[in-house]
Amino acid sequence: MCGHVGCAGNLSHKHRRMFRNMLIFDTIRGFDSTGIAFVGLHDNAKAVVEKEIGVPSNLWDWHNSDLLDTKGDAKHIQKVMLGHNRAATIGTVTSENAHPFEFGHITGAHNGTLTDWADLEGYREFDVDSKAVFKTIETKGIDHMWKNFLGAAALVWWDQKEKTLNLIRNSRRPLYISYSKAEDAVFWASEPWMIRVAASKESVDLWEGDDTLPQVFQLKEDTLHTFVPTSTNISLSEVRELEKKPMPRATTYGTTGSGTVSTY
Repeated sequence: MCGHVGCAGNLSHKHRRMFRNMLIFDTIRGFDSTGIAFVGLHDNAKAVVEKEIGVPSNLWDWHNSDLLDTKGDAKHIQKVMLGHNRAATIGTVTSENAHPFEFGHITGAHNGTLTDWADLEGYREFDVDSKAVFKTIETKGIDHMWKNFLGAAALVWWDQKEKTLNLIRNSRRPLYISYSKAEDAVFWASEPWMIRVAASKESVDLWEGDDTLPQVFQLKEDTLHTFVPTSTNISLSEVRELEKKPMPRATTYGTTGSGTVSTY
């Protein structure tokens, strides 16, 4: 089990502290390693990644972070702040195996463990299934990747080519989001209370929800949500259901008075 946290859009000083607090909360989902990816305000800003073995404070306690000050607050305003805490399941615990991973124009983090990923790029090369996930997205796109694995997956990634933030999950992993009251920023986490408590602690007003969605809501399964963040706003540009790989049909064998029966 790993955990996602993050925020994007019109982010203030309060949101920077909210992100730090969510990253700390997220250690209950994994403390083997911690990683962040920030995207600055410039239109062509690229994701900058920092990651360390262990808990979030290891990112800033050594006083050598380019992104965080000694209290864990972002040194500069960003338009995307993506965080991940890892509980290692496949692959050793190293800073290299910490999320987020960078492949070309894709920078992303994965919560979950794949059980069948032989059709993904780098299957024989990588010691971590999540690397194959983002290498496949980088080379063949999310549609190809999503229909070529089995297992648990909640993904968050930045696409530098498209300048988009992307979120998707399947039925085996959670992923919740909410908006700011002005609806110019979005927040996400693997558990809904992380968003609510972090927002309350920093006096960040969340939207009240509407007739179709509560204040903090879970993303629909197997549905890609694509956001376009800027320094002053965020827009939801696409919501699209993706094809997933069918589960193999179970086979059982039994006998009757007339012989063997197979059931599929």
